[in-house]
Amino acid sequence: MRNLMRAVVGLVGLFNIVLGLAFLLDPAQAVARFFLTPLGTQGLATVRADFTAFFVTGGVFALLGAWREETAPLRVPLSLLGIAIGGRVVSLVLDGAPNTAFPPISVEAGMIAVLLLASRTLLGAQGDETLGQNHARRPGLGSRHCGRIEGLYPAAFAGLDGAAH
Repeated sequence: MRNLMRAVVGLVGLFNIVLGLAFLLDPAQAVARFFLTPLGTQGLATVRADFTAFFVTGGVFALLGAWREETAPLRVPLSLLGIAIGGRVVSLVLDGAPNTAFPPISVEAGMIAVLLLASRTLLGAQGDETLGQNHARRPGLGSRHCGRIEGLYPAAFAGLDGAAH
């Protein structure tokens, strides 16, 4: 199961990197798939910079987590996708719910589910104590600081660092 999850997370990473590179290399075509229209050369530059950064960063950290069999790198794409889906929900509430809104939400929710399942699988398979060891060595990043964030969203962080919440 662990290797299957690593492979699926790797595919999520590659999917995001390919999307990011599409925004970098052919932004006019890539934005059309996302119902966007950049305004002039500065709009294209913004698409190249921002969309490439979002997708490539998430993809690289997903691949890193899969390759190293570590849960911590998976928090980067989980955070990015969580913020993205949150923005989509705000848009649904404020702007309405066209049929075109649901496929991207489904894809993002699917990737979030894969990454969360992979986090739990990798954690259970190897008893990942990496975060606990890092906290012990670097008290400034200890659980008392992270606990403030985790306390707000316990379900999202449950089981990711091996500690009982």
